[in-house]
Amino acid sequence: MNDGTLLFVNLAVYSWLLLIPIVAVEARELGKSRFYISTGRLVAATAIANTTSAFVCTGALFGAGWILGWLDVVAEPQAAEGDIAALFALVPCFFLSVWADTLVGGAVLKGAPRELVRAAFLRANQLSYAMIGIVPVVRFVKSALVNGRIIW
Repeated sequence: MNDGTLLFVNLAVYSWLLLIPIVAVEARELGKSRFYISTGRLVAATAIANTTSAFVCTGALFGAGWILGWLDVVAEPQAAEGDIAALFALVPCFFLSVWADTLVGGAVLKGAPRELVRAAFLRANQLSYAMIGIVPVVRFVKSALVNGRIIW
């Protein structure tokens, strides 16, 4: 049975596995901003914001997968199709993540200017999504090198 969600399983797994390093990177990036907040509070804010955005993005990915399955899109997550789908899905997930992080992080970091919170989470998510994006690119290249061709 193909319900389409298999196409995005890899991306959801990557984002959950990289959650701890992402929280560290984003806390460091927020610390570089003009916030005069303790490190513990920054880590707590990024942990809560990133956990929330991970749930939102995972739900969006599986929702998109369900729609693709309803449209009879055949998916092979272990082939290059899953990696290409993950790379395309990074773009809307990036903006969804910035929105969720800003919304939740701004609520946790009360008193911090909203523009600074959004700018800090935008920079932090650029680093985070670069980390997530490396995985499908490496898998895609490995598939080409090991098999001598790209497996579709």
